[in-house]
Parts: sequence; C-alpha cells; structure tokens
Amino acid sequence: MNDLVKKQCDLISELGDSNFLSSDKEIYSYKSFANSVNEKIVKLKGIGCNQGDGVALGTSHGLDYFISFIAILAIDCVVIPIDKSANQDAINFIFEKTKPKVILGVENKSFDYIPNLHESKVYPSQLGAILFTSGSSGTPKGVMLTSAALLGNALATLRPLDFNKNDHLFVNTPYHFTSAICHFLSAFFSTGKLTIIETKLLPLDLISAISDSGANAFGGAPIQLLWIVGAINSSLNLRWVMTSGDDLPESTQKQLATKYPKSHLFVFYGLTECGGRFCARSPTNNSAKYRSVGKPIPGMKVEIVDTASNSLAAGNIGEVVVYGKFLMSGYLGEDKPIFTSNGGLKTGDSGYIDESGNLYLLGRLDDVFKVAGQKVSGLRIRDAILQTKMVCDAFIIPFRDANSGVIPGLIYVEDSKITFEKSLFIRKLRSLLPTNHIPRKLIVVSNIERTGSGKIIKKNLINNLAKLNIARLEDGSFTEESVSN
Repeated sequence: MNDLVKKQCDLISELGDSNFLSSDKEIYSYKSFANSVNEKIVKLKGIGCNQGDGVALGTSHGLDYFISFIAILAIDCVVIPIDKSANQDAINFIFEKTKPKVILGVENKSFDYIPNLHESKVYPSQLGAILFTSGSSGTPKGVMLTSAALLGNALATLRPLDFNKNDHLFVNTPYHFTSAICHFLSAFFSTGKLTIIETKLLPLDLISAISDSGANAFGGAPIQLLWIVGAINSSLNLRWVMTSGDDLPESTQKQLATKYPKSHLFVFYGLTECGGRFCARSPTNNSAKYRSVGKPIPGMKVEIVDTASNSLAAGNIGEVVVYGKFLMSGYLGEDKPIFTSNGGLKTGDSGYIDESGNLYLLGRLDDVFKVAGQKVSGLRIRDAILQTKMVCDAFIIPFRDANSGVIPGLIYVEDSKITFEKSLFIRKLRSLLPTNHIPRKLIVVSNIERTGSGKIIKKNLINNLAKLNIARLEDGSFTEESVSN
C-alpha cells in the first residue's frame, strides 16, 4: 500500500460530512469520498489487481474517476487516464501501448470493471501513472511517472500556492488532463474544497458556474481567465487565481489586477514530463515581471542552453532545460535518449533567466524566429494584439513572403462585438511593438482550437490553414501554396 495516500485518505475521512469534491451533477463529502476510496480498493483487489498492474481509467463515471485514481495509487497499481470522448482508434492505440489489466469507465458503461481481452503488462512497482500527452503537435506519448514524482509534485506545488483548507477551488477542464489531476491532488493534500466540471463551458456559462458553486478560487487556462476579466457586469468572489498551460498575456494580468484588486495571482508553468507543475510565480515574488513564470518549485531547477547544450548566463535566450526529482522516467516504448548527459530534460521551449533566477518564456522554439536578421517572439506579438481588444484570440506564425522573406503572420478570430478595422489595428500595434514585430500577413479564421488546458492544437490549425491554401514548409514557416509552387 502507498502509505502517503492511505494516511491522507484517513485524514480526509476525519473531516466529516462537509462538501469536498463536486461537479455540476455530483457531490462527495470528505467522509463519503474516503469511504468510496476504501470500497474501490477492496473491489480492485477482489478482481485481482496487484502491484504494478496497469489500470486504464476513463471518465464515463463522473467523479468516480478521482475516487478510482486514488484507489489505484493506494494499492501501487499504475493509473492510465483515458479521454472518454476519444475515438476508438485513439483508445485502441493507448490500450495497445499500455496493455492494462483492467479497464474502468471507458467503453461499456454497464459495468464497473472490464477485464482486458489481451495479455496485460506488469510495470515496475514504483511506477504510478502513464499520462498521455494531448498529441496537439503529433502522436501522443505515454509519459511514465513514478508515484513519488506525481505525488511529490503536488506537495511541492502547495509550497508557493496559498491553497488552504478553507478555500474552494473551481476548475473546468477534462478530468484526464494533467492539469485536472494536478488541481485534484492539490485539493487532496491541502484538504481544500474542489468543484471540477469536465464539460467545456462557454464564457458566460463558466462565470455563472463559478458564481453558483460559491468557489473563492479559480484554476484554469489563460483563455478562461481572459473570459473572466473581460466579462461585463460580472463579479466573482475570488481570493486567488492560478493559471497554467498557455501563455498568460500581460494585458490579462493587468485587467485582473484592475477588476479584482484583492485577488492574488499565481502563474504556473508545467509539463506532464515534469510531474505537472515546474515553475511558479507567487504574488510575493517582487523581483518577477509580468512575462515571468517565476522560479522552480522545491525539488526542481532550470537552466538555459544553446543549440550545443552549453549553459547560458542570465539574460541570454536559449532552450529551457529542466532538472529535478519529479521528472518522468521516460516515454513508454521509446528507448532513444530523452535526457541530456547530465540528467536534464529539454522542454522545447525558448526563454531566458533573469539575474534574480526568474524564468521568462518566449514560446516554443519555433515560436521564436528571425525577421530581417533579428529575433521576434510570437508570444510578445500575441500579447500586444490582445491588448488592442480588437480580436478575441490570436496565434503568430512565421510567414514566408515571396518578396520580403520571413515576416510575422497573424491568425486571428474576430470579436463579434466589434468591427475589425485593419488600419486602426495596425496603428495600435505600432504603439506597442517594434517595427519588425508588426504582423504583415493577417489570416482570419472562425476558431482556433485548443486543448482543455488552453494549448493550441497545432496539427488541427495546420490542417485548417491548408484549406485556406496556406502550407507549412519543412523549416516550420508557412506560405501560400500558390507562391511556393
């Protein structure tokens, strides 16, 4: 048995009949949650689940997902979260990769437990979870995390995060996502309350749901925070807000400070490969500026390296490399080297560290590109675009023009409440950005698809651009097909 999980369940049980975990359909008290976990442990053992067995866990049974999650960890089995809305091919892909012994809450909703039809795989006893990446930019990968990494990351996250037993956190994200798991484990170890709704809510519905829940804290993607601060005639009682996933624009942070001056903002940077969270910027960190994601949580550290993996001094831009005890064991089924020679994990993100040790992100490596020989940051451009309040979503691409070479290209979604005027838009940007950062190719789309954690689904974006006769070249830039042919 996992002693840490079992002791925390015993503590939660002692907190009695007040609400602990709820959704838009269900409520569990502290005591009923702990009792349900114990019942689930008995059932899992009764059907032959032993240490190291993989258990595929879908969300078709609602909040029972989190009960099962804790029960699986408690008996030292390996939890494998599954997206219940995924198509059959995607589910079969995960089943074939992981070969679970038992399948819960995925296909047949008439049964709690579905014995696996093929030979199951036994994993090392210290392995706690296999979390599959969203596959937003390629094939999903199975991130192998030990129980110590997953649970330790949650405990380390609570060090900078002021989540106490009197707080009530509201989250709207799919349960199988790493962010949902992190939020849940934070509530589990802090013994605070959690309302978590899996169904994707539209802006006004999200605000109403937060208000109706009585929550005094919100955790979510930057796009959701943008909805909250941009809503007219709405006011929420938020003691604190935490955000992670996509970049949080400076303009959104300023709007939050204006609309909710008493609300504390916590900015997190995380990766599934790091056990969830990695860096945190708390309100007490006076050395960090708006664009910073703060400093590594306890147990982790960060380094910036060049293309030859040489460490760079403060202020120099390079790739972000992560070190620490919450790193994944590796990708399932992949034997090729994943870590640097000294044990660091290359994140694929571009950034720099200031003199105070705060990390600043510039986006993915391909979000930083050269225009007229000078580097530009797609995140910086997007931040300025959102400050204009003339579009409701935006994404920057390196666009290859036949005459000018690489220029910033803007993919944007119009705001239905205003009329987009290109000349006024460009004038506003010129007051916010250097000349080489001004988008010279503007592409309007009906929607920019994002994952539940707010990250853009790039493969879908690329496919949608192809329908507009815009293709991605081998170097990562985009161009009109008629120009490249």
